[in-house]
Amino acid sequence: MEAGSDRNWLSGDPAWWGGEVPPSIAGEVPVPESWVGWHRQRMKPNASRFVYGPSWSAALLVASLFPLVFPGNTPDDQVVALALFMLGFIFLLASFASIVSQVPYGEALTGLRHLMFGADSSNRLKLVLLLGGGASFFVSHIVIDVRLGWISVLFLFSWWAHLLLRSIDLLTPLPGRLVAPISEVSNPLDDVAEDWEIVSPRFKEGLLAMCVVDTNRSLELVGLVRAGQRFVGIQVRHVSSLVYAPLIDEGWLTSSNWFGLGGCGPRSEGLSSHLGMPPLNIDSSALPEVMMSSEEE
Repeated sequence: MEAGSDRNWLSGDPAWWGGEVPPSIAGEVPVPESWVGWHRQRMKPNASRFVYGPSWSAALLVASLFPLVFPGNTPDDQVVALALFMLGFIFLLASFASIVSQVPYGEALTGLRHLMFGADSSNRLKLVLLLGGGASFFVSHIVIDVRLGWISVLFLFSWWAHLLLRSIDLLTPLPGRLVAPISEVSNPLDDVAEDWEIVSPRFKEGLLAMCVVDTNRSLELVGLVRAGQRFVGIQVRHVSSLVYAPLIDEGWLTSSNWFGLGGCGPRSEGLSSHLGMPPLNIDSSALPEVMMSSEEE
């Protein structure tokens, strides 16, 4: 998720953008002057990796229709169609889970749980209507009339589209942090803002403190060590366990909505009131020389 080279640790790995680090990325906004000593750290974009899994998933779903449209060409048309259909869903969910698991401290099961059941009651209602309707008509086409199977296909394809659009919405926001180098003797938690909950009283790599924004998001203060230098970082942790950059252009964010399908709740929107000033005063030290050329500001 982070660039492998110290020189590219802040600006990002050139391989993520085809071999050359762009000076700016759509959706980025400048670090405010009030955040003196802080620098943007880019992480590997999520959306660009969400391509092959959905493509294979769609191909398998289409392939599952062939035994039904052209029956009698497989040992058991219904079993083959069902197997291909289930594999299509597995490819989609596995692709999303794989990306979540590569996020710092990301949890694939947490991401999948939010993808299918999270955000709000409307998403759970769609799950019941689409998945429940698909399952009901699937049983009905066996015991009542085989033609009812096409209604089952329509419900289940709609649920697949819903999951695909939610995945795209969750993976679109830019991942990243604001980071600041600190001296070896300072403890950043000595002066953290009152609305932040301290998780670790002393500096360490990992979560140091957090500020709950709402039921879907928290701001996290994390400890980092790179090139022999200690850093603190500020990042957004979504309930899906994905990490988002705290400073983005909210107008750049879009939400997929196709006939009522998709939607995932708040992601990086509405954070400006929490980011007017840094949540702590730091004894900022200079960036290591090896990182100077990758500083984007």
